[in-house]
Amino acid sequence: MPTLKLTDAFLRKVERPESGVVKVWDTEIRGFSAHVQKTTTTLYYERNNQRHLIGRYPTVSMPQAREAARELDYRLRRGFAKHLTRSNPTLSELVDQYVARPSLRSEKWKTFVRHAIESDLKWGKRRVTDITPALCRDAHKRLLKRGPTAANQILQALNTVWSYAKRQDPSLPDPPTTGMEWYPEAKTLNAPIRDLVAWRKAVEQIDNPIHRTAYRFALLTGLRRSEIENLEWDRIDDAIHLPTTKSGREFWLPLVEEHHRILDPMRGLDCRWVFPADSKSGHIVAWDHDHVPGTLHSLRHTFATVAVEAGIPEEVVGRLLNHASKTITGQRYVRPNLDFMRSAMQIATDELMRRLCDPIAPLPDHNADN
Repeated sequence: MPTLKLTDAFLRKVERPESGVVKVWDTEIRGFSAHVQKTTTTLYYERNNQRHLIGRYPTVSMPQAREAARELDYRLRRGFAKHLTRSNPTLSELVDQYVARPSLRSEKWKTFVRHAIESDLKWGKRRVTDITPALCRDAHKRLLKRGPTAANQILQALNTVWSYAKRQDPSLPDPPTTGMEWYPEAKTLNAPIRDLVAWRKAVEQIDNPIHRTAYRFALLTGLRRSEIENLEWDRIDDAIHLPTTKSGREFWLPLVEEHHRILDPMRGLDCRWVFPADSKSGHIVAWDHDHVPGTLHSLRHTFATVAVEAGIPEEVVGRLLNHASKTITGQRYVRPNLDFMRSAMQIATDELMRRLCDPIAPLPDHNADN
């Protein structure tokens, strides 16, 4: 078995065997070795007939590997580092850990993340040391046939799961998606709807009256699609109370007269669901209509854009949308009361109703000259 100082230059040019494993021992750190195979190079630290996995090169860089080997050598020689043995879980195990987070409430996001890794990439049974940057780049390129957005989202889901796992276990290698160049995406999919008169006319052509009402209510509240679908009557009074949301926070959304005018015809249709349907869940699920401009999420963007153009401060609009504040003051101290938020909601609703009736231009930006 050859011995020399393991370096990046050596491992990049090492002659690989057609079969089997060639072990190369480092001369600087006793027990540090590289196991060279036909297509892979794996780094280990071995002592007292025990092998401790460091990671697969180059997923684990040589400086990282040497640091890990030194730490293991120092601690194992003193007999108190069994817990430092480097882990090598499967990606399905990382997904299980990620979706079990108490603060992660969105079932749709959990399902997407699991599907992206286990079905789209088909990497559920692979271990972290098997996933290399080159493998990720190849998968990213292969997935481009499904569109740049889909390709980016699938690899970004992997990055999210891996990054969370590394925060829990720093011994894991860095995410193999680090530094990946993402495909440019068209930004018009969920863009705000500018011609709300045309949008209103398209909605009026929807045959299903419950779908028509859900579209109007979504526009005038800025609620997420899932929040509209799962809305229950016992959560509605002078405000909508959502005990759990995507952000993991309890949320109250103030209602104004126009909201109640939209909801009144829905009362009596179902004792539980505001927007009922003949579905397994009992509420609307598939209520997209292709002839209506934009997407259901566009309505949330439209609400936010119109509210800002109507003069409502962005921080207040963020509160109406249940966005987390970006400032320490907003996160820890500011708790606007419901009446204050209702006045902002009234301004936003009035402006939306105005634009639904007349094809007028957005309000001018009075801050543009300041």
